[in-house]
Amino acid sequence: MTNNKRKQKKKDTPLFRNNITDVELGQELGSIRQEISQLSQSSISFFASYIV
Repeated sequence: MTNNKRKQKKKDTPLFRNNITDVELGQELGSIRQEISQLSQSSISFFASYIV
């Protein structure tokens, strides 16, 4: 399987199964927001250490 075909197959795969509930979606979005927040804090700390 070529690299392009592998990418295409992955792209065609649905991100969520069709019957995801609002609660499950909310939990997933909540965890994504939490991870983004942690990444933001890590980035701020990282860059702050170079500024000082």
